[in-house]
Amino acid sequence: MPQRTTIIATTATLLAGQETMELLERLGLTPGTSFQRLSNRRHDVQDIIRVLRHGLSGWSFPDLDWVVEGTRKMIIYCENYSICLRLRIYLAPHRIICIYNSLCLPSYNVTSPRLFIDDPSVQITIATDALVVGIDIPNVEDVIDLDCVKLSEL
Repeated sequence: MPQRTTIIATTATLLAGQETMELLERLGLTPGTSFQRLSNRRHDVQDIIRVLRHGLSGWSFPDLDWVVEGTRKMIIYCENYSICLRLRIYLAPHRIICIYNSLCLPSYNVTSPRLFIDDPSVQITIATDALVVGIDIPNVEDVIDLDCVKLSEL
């Protein structure tokens, strides 16, 4: 490529050091290439791990009763649509709840996050990982990940 060519690339996983040097070499870039490294660490985020005493295969989720006691806005991520639906039915008598997943109509999935943001009565969104990519909802106070298979994923 000509020297005046500008390349902009982003990654969340490229480590400084050997990995960076290998990438530069493969792309044919000089070691003097400029990098801007920004941390994605959030000091206002706290991981809290709670062990569930009851499984997720039934229609009752007593380990999550605490989510309807307050007024905090939260997203609950579930492994699949089945858990989303059963959890929504369990929590629905207590709160207005939105669902977001790939089985919902696209028009519903567009409306659901908007309701969560704009309507104070919508406290909870229950979603699969379809909502994870590109999410930028400003008023989320808590995130519950029921899809976390092992602690190393945190």
